[in-house]
Amino acid sequence: MNDFSSRRNFLKRTGIGIAFGLQNCSSLFGQGQIPAGRPNIVIILTDDQRFDAMGCAGHPWLKTAHMDHLAREGVMFKNAFVTTSLCSPSRGSFLTGCYPHRNEVFRNNGVDPKESIQTFPELLQKAGYETAFIGKWHMARKNSPRPGFDHWVSFAGQGRYEKNKLNVNGRTVQSDTYVTDELTNYAVEFLKKRHDKPFMLYLSHKAVHAPFTPAKRHKKLYSDVEIESRHNPKDNLDTKPPWGRKMDSDYKSKIRD
Repeated sequence: MNDFSSRRNFLKRTGIGIAFGLQNCSSLFGQGQIPAGRPNIVIILTDDQRFDAMGCAGHPWLKTAHMDHLAREGVMFKNAFVTTSLCSPSRGSFLTGCYPHRNEVFRNNGVDPKESIQTFPELLQKAGYETAFIGKWHMARKNSPRPGFDHWVSFAGQGRYEKNKLNVNGRTVQSDTYVTDELTNYAVEFLKKRHDKPFMLYLSHKAVHAPFTPAKRHKKLYSDVEIESRHNPKDNLDTKPPWGRKMDSDYKSKIRD
């Protein structure tokens, strides 16, 4: 059995078939060929969450019951790394399977991956999948639908924890619901509807990104916990490259706004 075949069988058994898609989608789905036994795919992305900020990762007091459940019944990668630890470059790499120097999403500077690189949703769509994006895009600062998705729900830029102006398949919808609940509701609605084709849902949450605004029902969840500050939380970046200081200044001004 060759390497590709054995890897494909392993991923099929573990239920994470999308994991190899970033590197091998073009060969697997090329020429419109649709493999037998196509799984439905759900990708859930949380925003700016530390690798150890989960109960299943050993955190002493964070309550992450659903993530812990997924870890118990699935596969947890304990030795994974990011090459460019910023929002937009990470998102660009997730979608394209390429380093930032290839997809040209280097910083949080409001650009999408260059058009010549196909995203894995585009490849899945061509292979006969129904594709949906729900949540925070955070590359080019617009909420309009992107190529590769049949169903689209998003807001511009960072968005807000409450009262987002959503683009729902080209229609503007004013939200009055806490953003995590709102996005989850749209995702559940998509999952429950009738599907005549296999589907891929990409649910991209805004939480837990700063300013770390919890839902009202969770505001006192950790009121009895003494939270220690990480080392040097007020770093003024004076020993860091100038572009890092500028990005920090721009970010703080947006948070104040």
